Amino acid sequence: FHNYYEFNPADNRLSILENCGFLEFITDAKNSLTLENMDDSDTCDIDNRASKRQKRDEGSMLYCDLGCNEGDLTLALASAISKARVASDKDNSISVHCLGLDIDQELIDRANSKREGRFRNYTSNEKSKSNDSNEDIEVEAEFVTCNLIDDKDHSMKSKAFLEKFGKARFHLTSIFSTTMWIHIHGGDSGLIDFLQRAAEMTEYLLLEPQPSKCYRNVNVRLRRMNRPELDVSTERLKMRSSVETEVEQVLKKCGFERVFLSPTASNGQNEDQDCKALDEKASRTKWNRNLQLYKRC
Repeated sequence: FHNYYEFNPADNRLSILENCGFLEFITDAKNSLTLENMDDSDTCDIDNRASKRQKRDEGSMLYCDLGCNEGDLTLALASAISKARVASDKDNSISVHCLGLDIDQELIDRANSKREGRFRNYTSNEKSKSNDSNEDIEVEAEFVTCNLIDDKDHSMKSKAFLEKFGKARFHLTSIFSTTMWIHIHGGDSGLIDFLQRAAEMTEYLLLEPQPSKCYRNVNVRLRRMNRPELDVSTERLKMRSSVETEVEQVLKKCGFERVFLSPTASNGQNEDQDCKALDEKASRTKWNRNLQLYKRC
């Protein structure tokens, strides 16, 4: 969607990530996932030039946004993570290196026109404005055209970025409102393959899946654009009727677990379910979708 952030600014999601605790969790989780602290088993073969780059960038965070549109949310989240780390430990700040992938060349061109080696206060929420307003936040961004349904294209471009740092995985990958389009164009198998690839190449996964009801609006939108309709039926897309549960099951099979930040109930399954319900309410967007955080077990 072109001009998406004009009617849905990046701060809409950032404020939710801050208020529900996900942003703080990601920042804290990052502490043990700096480049120098990740397991050697996650290290790729690298040449001397990459080794020098790795040494220089120890303490950095690698972040990938799949379906990045024109980069506003990618850059805002990367900046917010770096700012949160600076606020919690001014002597141990991190730089964030992010890769954004999207199939639309025009959107990628717009994203690359916005990026710089450093971003000064990219987010505009009041909490960020009040802290160190004149401080540079280190964010290095790269935006690349990619067909995320294509296994070779997705894997090749992600791994090319990771190899610059001698790593096999990102610290964090986000997928905001992209799963439905992968599902519609790739079918059930295409969505499963995409989720498995994304999970294989990351430690933490921040996900906003479109629920089943969103599929019903696809052809209405296409008709307004005078474009041919797509088959979004549950006969073709069998995962659609309970797609959020299906997505979670795929990720569990990939060795991931859902992160719930409400205090764990000490007695009784019902209390535990109540905690999860509170978390889902806190992380629900104004457009009634859940922001979900997963971590590698």
